[in-house]
Amino acid sequence: MLSLNDSCWEDFTSGYQIKYDVSQPLRRLEAAVDSEETNEILDELWDELHHQGDVGTASYLAVPQLIRIGIKKTIIDRRLIGLVALIEIQRHVSNISIPQQYEEEYHQGLQQIENLIAANKTLPWKKEYTSCALAALAASKGQIDIARIIQEFDDPDLTEKFEEFLNDY
Repeated sequence: MLSLNDSCWEDFTSGYQIKYDVSQPLRRLEAAVDSEETNEILDELWDELHHQGDVGTASYLAVPQLIRIGIKKTIIDRRLIGLVALIEIQRHVSNISIPQQYEEEYHQGLQQIENLIAANKTLPWKKEYTSCALAALAASKGQIDIARIIQEFDDPDLTEKFEEFLNDY
């Protein structure tokens, strides 16, 4: 796995398609000692790694690190696992590809999503985390359409409309 101390992180792009050294917030996330700091970092990562559906190379390279850190720290936050799901979904929609030299690392990291979910299985899950975890799992298995649908179930309006559909079905 690419070391967070490697200088190449400086050359990767964010969801805004500008250079963004994601190794800095990832290192801070790994070292974070309280939930307030973790929340601030996850907010930053959520804002920077995707923008209106766009992702960049920093987004892809962050995935294995996010999963590794999430497992290590037992982070049960929808922003972490939801971001992984979103990046994988957008990989199939976007015209930004993973640099070839990092493809294997990305895919190996993505396959660890099951371990992140397992690390959190004994903790209480909120509805938002559950939908993000299911979307990430579906996306990691190549079920992108299903992942996109699951991800949308965070929207209360959609959930209500779906319940109405089921009642009328």
